Amino acid sequence: MADDSNDGSPGSRLRDGARAARFLVGQLRSRAWTVDDRLTAAAPERKPSVLLVKTPPWDTRLAPLGINYLSRYLRTHGVDAPVWDCNIDTYLRFRMDQKQLWDMEEAVFWFTPERVAEVFNHECDIVARRIIEADTPYVGFSLTMEGIQFAKLVTDRIRRDAPDKIIVMGGPGVAFPEFRALFPRGAVDLFVVGAGEEALRLIVTQGVKPDGTAQHGRLPDTLQMWRDEPDHPDCPLCISHPVTPQQFEHPDFEGIDLCKYSGRDHIALIMGRGCFRSCAFCSDKPDQGKYRAFDFEKLMQAIAFYKEHYWIGGITWNDLILNGNINQLERYCDVLLENNVDLVWDGQATAHRVMNKRPHLFHKMADAGCTDLTYGLESFNNDVLAIMRKGYTEDVAVHTLRNTKAAGMVTGINMICGFPGETEAQFQHTLDALEEHRDDIDRVTSLSVCAVVPGSPLWTEHAKFGIQRPKPGHYHEWETLDGTNTLPVRIDRHARMKARVAELGLSAVIQSTDEFDPDVRAELARKEALTMR
Repeated sequence: MADDSNDGSPGSRLRDGARAARFLVGQLRSRAWTVDDRLTAAAPERKPSVLLVKTPPWDTRLAPLGINYLSRYLRTHGVDAPVWDCNIDTYLRFRMDQKQLWDMEEAVFWFTPERVAEVFNHECDIVARRIIEADTPYVGFSLTMEGIQFAKLVTDRIRRDAPDKIIVMGGPGVAFPEFRALFPRGAVDLFVVGAGEEALRLIVTQGVKPDGTAQHGRLPDTLQMWRDEPDHPDCPLCISHPVTPQQFEHPDFEGIDLCKYSGRDHIALIMGRGCFRSCAFCSDKPDQGKYRAFDFEKLMQAIAFYKEHYWIGGITWNDLILNGNINQLERYCDVLLENNVDLVWDGQATAHRVMNKRPHLFHKMADAGCTDLTYGLESFNNDVLAIMRKGYTEDVAVHTLRNTKAAGMVTGINMICGFPGETEAQFQHTLDALEEHRDDIDRVTSLSVCAVVPGSPLWTEHAKFGIQRPKPGHYHEWETLDGTNTLPVRIDRHARMKARVAELGLSAVIQSTDEFDPDVRAELARKEALTMR
């Protein structure tokens, strides 16, 4: 008898449908749940989450470190922490006609609210929209002081379009009350001060709200909370929690497209945080504290991971001072040499009396792949170095440069013009020293006018230095109480040092003074007035 079960007739299709229905019912009955149960079942509990954002400006050669260190730490502690390098995406959109704004020389541009708004107003709409669309209750910004004006434009839009999103600000750009006061009331819910890893974990996992209450359990006594203006309840809450060097987790750069950066096969990393110097112009030491080297085994495991997964060829060490712990630095070199690790690296170091007594270490660094060291010398005059609290003298600095050159490494120096107390004769001494020691100097990595920034001893101890503090956001516009050191004096010295550097054939990164030079600003205002007529 012929099988007519699949003859395509209406009866055949009906029988097939009935069999399929009986099979499905049987499958459902064999489960511990019913169709109705599935429709009403609760969704799986969601992990605590925060979107970490790096806003402009920042280096476009290498992926940012702050948000990547935070993300790795949070993810290892059960927090969903995606990252977005808004800086590199904004740069890539603007590089055709505004590329120069990301140069170190143009840093002052970012302190000018009107200029930032003029260029990036529409961009901030796009940035805010992407942050709002990220389905996280918290957004954490990592800021430098140069990034405050851009971030303010973004938070204005988030507040308008997503008022329930909890905005957390962290990084050196909010390390001190003067920086935090630049944000209007209501723009920020929480400030994380200092190392953000554990503070941010507690905020997100405990559900800390802007009023300081926690939705999930009791906050530990080790978590510090305060308001810069205690008598004003609308003043944002500041939160801080210490982190030991052993707790830090090196980034894995999850969610970061390293091909976007011009550094290509290079990454940035740090061996430790803090500094053992206490330079008077520096706000990084008061923010980060004394130098602490990270766990050495974790560090070497991280480098092995980067070599295997990202095929990196080089590291730029972003420590305030790469030689903050010379024993660990030498151990690092030994491991690279013993294992024939193919790696080039560079960083910023300090002139070091003890290290000068170990010239073999300079050679070992070069043999292990170190190609380039930048030293924050700032001046060659001993009296000025003493006022700066540099912790060494001209002879130590020159000895360090010679040791570096003798080992075959490139030497860079940072210079500051017009430090409080610097006389014309002392400034001339530094100009002459540049020529005298030209053979030991390959470039001037930074040539800048002295700024007085919040958090630095120049700011907090301004009376000791005999200066009048500048207005917030105008950190170059200070003067000494006796009137001998003014902005025009400093700009003049900067121009003369710039000319001397050019005469000596030194490559240099030179700060633009146009944004704060009163003569340039007056001329720009005059031209703008003529245009408006």
